[in-house]
Amino acid sequence: MIDPNISSSEAKIIAETTTAIVVSKTLTQASQLLKISRPTLYDRINKYDLKNVINPLAQEASFTLYIASLDAAEELVKQLSNWNVKVRAEAAKEILDRIGIRGKV
Repeated sequence: MIDPNISSSEAKIIAETTTAIVVSKTLTQASQLLKISRPTLYDRINKYDLKNVINPLAQEASFTLYIASLDAAEELVKQLSNWNVKVRAEAAKEILDRIGIRGKV
């Protein structure tokens, strides 16, 4: 749990660190984004107990992306009914590419 009595400068560090970790693929990438060393990043994670903050955020972000990908796939399927034959063909190619069939036919 993050201490509610932290200073505004510490709150800024926590927010920046948490954001960098969530948007980065690796902790190395997060430390580069923050322009700090990996050991300093680990120190921040431990000092502010950020594991308990980061893990739920990462899970929520993954779930949100999953839902968005379903919406995108649904929209792509709708394009198969488009009046424009080029749009339909591109949608069909894209769907087949994404499921790995077109290159094998």
